[in-house]
Amino acid sequence: MPKNDQMPRILIIQSDPALLPLVEAAFPASAYATSVCSDGADANRRVEHEQPDLVVLDWSMTGVPAAEVYRRIRLFDTAGRLPVIVVGAPPAELDVAQQPVAILAKPCSVDDLMAAARALLDRTNPRAADAILIVSEFELDRERHRLRRGGKYIHLGPIEYRLIEYLMTHSGELLTRPQIVNGVWGNGAAVEERAVDVQLKRLRAAINSGRRKRDPIRAVRGLGYIFG
Repeated sequence: MPKNDQMPRILIIQSDPALLPLVEAAFPASAYATSVCSDGADANRRVEHEQPDLVVLDWSMTGVPAAEVYRRIRLFDTAGRLPVIVVGAPPAELDVAQQPVAILAKPCSVDDLMAAARALLDRTNPRAADAILIVSEFELDRERHRLRRGGKYIHLGPIEYRLIEYLMTHSGELLTRPQIVNGVWGNGAAVEERAVDVQLKRLRAAINSGRRKRDPIRAVRGLGYIFG
């Protein structure tokens, strides 16, 4: 797989076909450069050749035991910086001390896999951390101007995108309407504050559509809005 400096590189080492749909949902080709290896004996060569930013290792690997695959990964990863998500139930004696590792029990959800991947990539891959913003179940791809909630893409217009980016960047903060105008439209923009309410109504309709969902945008009467 050729090196792609625009996307985090994900190597999936697995022999369980049930894991593939989860991987495809968590790491879409539009945002990640993924490859799959089903042969434990070939896994070490793939790690060295592809130089992934993250490895997803199925602990129920057939053939070469997953514990041996993990050991070989760490022999190659002399700096101890390659993050690994172990899917399954590895024995307690697996040495993960000081290593960037997440362990997910089977069956795991797309949300669990996404959250573990983002947490590890944020720690070990600044390029990925800068490009992807995660708040709760929302994932914003700043390079491609795309938003996902719970693994599903949400179509946004330009103003809606800038709004959600500003809100997610200031998650948990009380934002006044003038702050939102300055942050989204720019300082000195001739935008009436009531336009903020109109645009936020449209954004809410987009991100909360479909089955009943929690509205992450909370209005504070007379003050402004809080996202989170």
